[in-house]
Amino acid sequence: MDKTLKVIQERWSKINPNERMFIPTKFGEKKDWEIVQIVDDVNKRGLQITFNQKFQSNQKFPEFNILKIYSRTTSKTTDIFLELSDQQYNDYFDHLIAHIIRSINSKNSPKEALKQLNKTFIMWKNLLSTSPKKSLSDSIGLFGELWFLKNILSKNIKFDHAVDAWTSKFGSQDFNGESWSFEIKTTKKLNPTKISISSESQLDSKNDHPIFLGFLSLNENNPFEETLNNLVKTCRDKCSTSTALSILDEKLLEYGYALYEPEAYSEIGFSVIYFKIFEVSSEFPKIIESDLCFGVNDVKYKINLSECLKFEKQITDIWSKKNEN
Repeated sequence: MDKTLKVIQERWSKINPNERMFIPTKFGEKKDWEIVQIVDDVNKRGLQITFNQKFQSNQKFPEFNILKIYSRTTSKTTDIFLELSDQQYNDYFDHLIAHIIRSINSKNSPKEALKQLNKTFIMWKNLLSTSPKKSLSDSIGLFGELWFLKNILSKNIKFDHAVDAWTSKFGSQDFNGESWSFEIKTTKKLNPTKISISSESQLDSKNDHPIFLGFLSLNENNPFEETLNNLVKTCRDKCSTSTALSILDEKLLEYGYALYEPEAYSEIGFSVIYFKIFEVSSEFPKIIESDLCFGVNDVKYKINLSECLKFEKQITDIWSKKNEN
C-alpha cells in the first residue's frame, strides 16, 4: 500500500461514528491549497479542497452515481467538495482521494491543480462507468509496456525517468525520450510470423530521433512467470517520489487499469518466450505518413517478422552508442 493511501485510511479509523470532523492532510508543503477529510453526522465520507484563489463560480464537474461534486467561492478562495453517497464504495473513494492528493500536489499553481483535478474526475468517471475487466480492453498491451518499463528501460535510465517517458495510450510511440523512441508490440500467438502496426505514425520519426521496435512474445499457459498485478505493484514500488507515482497511476488509469480493484485482474499473467528489438532505419519495412497520398490515413498493416531480423539490435548496444554520443 502506498503511503498516501495508508495515511488516508488511518485517519478514517480515528473518527467516531456519527461525528463530523475536519482532518487536515498535510501531504507536501503546498501554500496555495489545503486538503481536508470530512465525516458527516451519519458517517458518510467527504473531501474538501480549498484553493487560495477565486475561480469562476459554479464550476462544472463530471456527474457520478456514487459521488456528489460541487464548488463554493468566496472573495479569496474556492472550495471543491466531494461527498460519497454510498458507504459500500468507501475503498474506491479512498483510492480516488489518494490519486487526487498525489496528482494535484505535483502541480505548481492552483490553476494547474484545478485542471488536473478535472482530468482526474473524468478518468475515474470513465473507470467507474464499467466493470474493471471491461475498462482494461488491452491487458496484453499493458503487460508488454510495463514489462519493458521494468525489465529493459529502467535498467538503462532512472526508473522515474522511464515512467515519465511512458506515453500510455496517448503517444505515437509507447516511450519517448529526449533522443529516442520505443514502440512495443506484444503477442500471445504461438510462433508469430507477423508484427501488427496500428497506424502510419507508430514507426514515423518526425523529430529525427531514432525509433526502435520492441517485439515481445508471450505464453499465457499456467504457471505464469509474471502476473499483471505483480508488474503493476513492482513498478509502483520502484517509484522514488510521489510525483513519479502519481504519473504512473495516471497512466495506468488512462489504460483502464482499476487500481482500486486489482483482484479483477488476478488471472492475467504470462511467461516471456522472447523479446527482440529492431532499429527502424530508413530501410526498415514500414509505412509512414510521407508515403501516403493526400486524404489517406488510419493505416493498419503487418510486417513479416522474418524481414525484421536483419535490423535486430541489442539493448546494450543501443545505450552504449548513446553514451558515446
